Parts: sequence; C-alpha cells; structure tokens
Amino acid sequence: MRLSNAKPFFQSFIASIFFLFCNECTTAQSTIGLDSILLRMVQKRGEPGIAVAVIQKDSLIYARGFGYRDFQRRLPVTCETVFPVGSITKAMTAALIGSLSPNITLDAPVRNLLPECRFYNEEMNERITVRDLLCHRSGLPRHEFSWYFLAARTRDSMIQRLAYLEPNARIGEKWQYNNWGYFLLGMIAEKVSGLPYEAAIQQYILGPLQMRRSYFWRDSLLQDKEAALGYKTVNNKIRQVPYHATIQLMAPAGGLNSTVLDMARWLSCWINGNAIIPAPFRAQAISSQIVTKAALPTKDQPDSYLSNYGFGWWLSNYRGHYRVEHGGNIDGFTSNACFFPTDSLGIIVLCNRDGSELPALVRNTIADYFLQLPAISRSTASKPSRNNYKNLSKKTSAAEEVIPPTHPLECYAGSYEHPGYGHLTISQRADSLFAYLGTHTWWLWPQQYDAFRGVEFTIEELPDLNQPTQLLQFQMHPNGYIESLSIPFEPTLAPIRFMKQVLSQPLAQPAFKTYTGCYELVGDTINVSLKENGKLNLSVSATEYYQLLPIEENVFILSGEKGSSIRFLKDRKNAVTGFLLQLPKETLKATLIK
Repeated sequence: MRLSNAKPFFQSFIASIFFLFCNECTTAQSTIGLDSILLRMVQKRGEPGIAVAVIQKDSLIYARGFGYRDFQRRLPVTCETVFPVGSITKAMTAALIGSLSPNITLDAPVRNLLPECRFYNEEMNERITVRDLLCHRSGLPRHEFSWYFLAARTRDSMIQRLAYLEPNARIGEKWQYNNWGYFLLGMIAEKVSGLPYEAAIQQYILGPLQMRRSYFWRDSLLQDKEAALGYKTVNNKIRQVPYHATIQLMAPAGGLNSTVLDMARWLSCWINGNAIIPAPFRAQAISSQIVTKAALPTKDQPDSYLSNYGFGWWLSNYRGHYRVEHGGNIDGFTSNACFFPTDSLGIIVLCNRDGSELPALVRNTIADYFLQLPAISRSTASKPSRNNYKNLSKKTSAAEEVIPPTHPLECYAGSYEHPGYGHLTISQRADSLFAYLGTHTWWLWPQQYDAFRGVEFTIEELPDLNQPTQLLQFQMHPNGYIESLSIPFEPTLAPIRFMKQVLSQPLAQPAFKTYTGCYELVGDTINVSLKENGKLNLSVSATEYYQLLPIEENVFILSGEKGSSIRFLKDRKNAVTGFLLQLPKETLKATLIK
C-alpha cells in the first residue's frame, strides 16, 4: 500500500497527538487522578519503571512515564523511552502477512511458500498451513531452548533445525504457543516480499504509521540514549539484565523495540481500521480461530468465559467487554498491549523488569477507569508469565541427597550436539562442571551418579540452589565412556538427547605422543602412530588402519567401526602400559611392547 492512500488518516491522527501534547507526554484534564493511582502501583511493586499510553477512538488521551529507564543513574522513563516489547511483535508479523495477502493464501501449505522448510515428518510438510502458524495449532510444542539458549548463527540455519523438532500433537488438535511458528511467518514474508523481514515491516507498517522510534536491531538499542535498561529482581534486589543477545534471529516472534507513542499509533490502526491491514484479514485476526483454554467460569472469575486466539492476539472477555490483547516478555522487560474493539479503547503498558505482573495490573486498572467499571481489589503477588521460558524449569530443594558421579569429572567434559537444538559445551573448572549454552552458564550440581542439576551462574553471584533448575542426565556407552547428555528442554516430550562430539585434535598435540608405540594384541603387533596432520592412527597391517577419534581423555573411538573403542591404560606414574580394545561383542587387552 502506498503512503498517499492513507495520508488523510495519518494527518488527523498525528494532529490529534500534537493537539493533546504540549510536551512529549500528556495527561488530559479528566485523567489527572489516574497519575496518582499508577504511581502508587509502581511504588508498591518496586518496579524500575513503566510507560503507559491510552487511546480512545482516534485520539491519544493519556500518556505518561513512571519511574526510571536507568535505575542506577535515576534517568526517568518518558513517552519517548524505547523498550523491547517482546511478543507484542507477533501481531505486527501477522499484519505483515495480511498486507501481503494477495500473494499469500492462508490455507496453503507452508512448504508451497517456503520450499526450504522441512518439518519433522511428511504429514507436517504436506498439511501445516499459514493459518496453522498464525493461530499456534501446528502440533509443535514450544521447543523454546532451541532458540532462546542455543540459537543458530543464521536464519537459514534456524530453518534447517525445524526438521528435528518433534511434535507432540496432531495438526490442529490443540493450541500451543510457539515462537517458531511466527519465525516461519517472518521468513514467508521475506520470500513473498523479496525484502528482509525488518525491511518489509518498515515498508508495510512502521513507515506508513510513522512509527519513527520503532526498530529491531539490538545494536541500535545499545546506541539509543533514550533506551530503557532491563532489570530482574534477585534476592529482593534490582539487578540489570543484558539485552537478549540472539533475539534478532527470532525477530518476527518478539524482536521489536518501540515507545508507547509509536505503539499507540499501532493500536489505533487496529481500533479504527486502516488500509495497511486489509479489512477481511483484520476481522479474522481478532476473531476466534482456536480455543486456548476450555473451561467454565469460576467463582472467583464469574465473568471470565472466553479464552481464544486469533492471529497474533489473545481474545478474552474482561468484565463483560470483548478484549484483544497480547503480552511480551524478553530478558529484563515485560509489556502488554490491548484494545476493546466495541469500546474503541486501546492501552499499552511497557515495563523494564523481567516477568513483571505490573503491566497486566495497570492495563486492568486503566480499563476499569475508562470503561467506568466499579473498582475491584487486585492481587499484587508475582505470577509466572505464560510467555516466560523459565516456567519450563523445575524448582528443587537443596536438601536432596547427593550420590557421587560414576566417572571423573573430566570424562563429562566436551561438546554435545542435537541437530534441532545446536551444541552446548561442558567443561571442568577446578572441582566443578559448567555448562555453556550461548550467553548462559550453568553450574552443574551433582545429584545421583551421572545426573546433575544446572543452576544459573554468574561470576558475581553464588549459585542459588533453590532457584528453578534443569536436570542434566549423562548416558554411558556400553564400552564405558560418556556417550550423550539428555536435558528435558521441552517438558511435553522425552528429554532432548545431545550426542557427545569427537574432541578436536590440534596438530602435533604432545599428549597424543604418549599413546604412540607398538602393542601386542592376541599375538599380533599393532602400531599406534601420530601422523603429520596431527591425527592418531592405529595400524593392524600395511593396508588396514583406523583413525582414532578422541572422545575422552585416554578414550578413542575407531573411525568407521561403530561401537568400537580403545581405552589406553596407564600406571601410577601416568605412563601408558597398554590398551583395551572394546568391540561390540568382546573386549581384548593389548600390552605396550616398545
């Protein structure tokens, strides 16, 4: 759509903003009392800061910042403060699909539009449609850690991972919130528009709506002097959280950075109708496509009888009013955007604390205020967010009995890979094991035998054993070495199994020379030699040889011989004396001759 087609609407909307604003933020005369209500809520919760905007019909009637965008330096939140808005981005990705609808059939298989995409099985390849992705009914569970902790380097590599992400339901069987689906929608938009996802959003949405303070790039956020810093609460203290390092890869699902004023323009587009979102698509997007939660009203919520999903929007009833909303959660930030179509009321709340319930509480308070509903008491207790990956973890007690590991700690160290989740590294430091998952580090707390619990670890803080953790279970090969590692990253499926990778071999590694020599094995002479390329070889004869691939210290697997390995034996002085050749059906012992 061309900008000129919507110019009259934009002029009137922008004029209404500047008419009401004598500065960057405003409070209409009829809403003065709302300031004190919201300020008390922020102070009671101890949040760093929030920004709020309210629109009614096509006018911005309230916009304010409370608290601090930079808590340490006491820099205030204003209406121009930029926040990462997280999953609120999904409705924008959905709208982009709608804008491209002449070239996208919602009920067409994804593979028709994105041929390089392969799902877990052929039925999924043939049947998953664009509509299934829009309303989260593809049969895929979240598989959240596959991008949140262990993101690939490129979006093309991310697409390749989908072939290894297992479903847990039939297509269309149930609603399951899934960031991967919206990632794919962004890639479909790239393919159809011929533009990178961010450029397509700029051309079709941000530009026409004059959302000049909205962008995707993390580097731009780091350079923005008005950007809010993100925080979390640790032991009742506010701690700063870095911006999520790899969110750009998953930008269509949650990568937008914006202000409440820009987001007010965005909500006005939905409330009042706008040519950038075709009317038939808008009607579907804010209409029930799938039931998210089948339940009857309860005694404590007698007026709650609707919990459905459209395209990038949750649909519910709020005290008798039809509400369209979506929250967003990303490291250090929580947000909420909602509008009431039949009441022409829109509310946006942005907060710079991780997993905060305040945006939802503020949203409801503002809705009561403008819908003239009787005030009700509201809980201020923190609740886990339905979008927060941390809900997938298990909280454990530090009092569990510890049984020592079956292997020396160095045997667990190495690189482990899963084709749908990427790789993670286990390393030993002093008397502890650590798991490195992208920018996150876990201290591994021994449990029983080959099981450890991963506890979030930073240099500045001692591990908190009472925080949510993940169980890491190492598996041993029949030949005795550590072969794999399983982690319940996706709680609705069996633990994800990462296979241990062969260790790298630097050229002429001195340690490998200790294994070289002639060995006697069942009457035959076996030679182990170090080649010029740094590879360790085992020769049975002039024509029969195997490359030895290190899997642990002193343990090697034979290339091309599945299930066969060699474990070198050492004496008390750490000198090699021989090796055990472990075959699938027997174990043979060799002795060093020279």
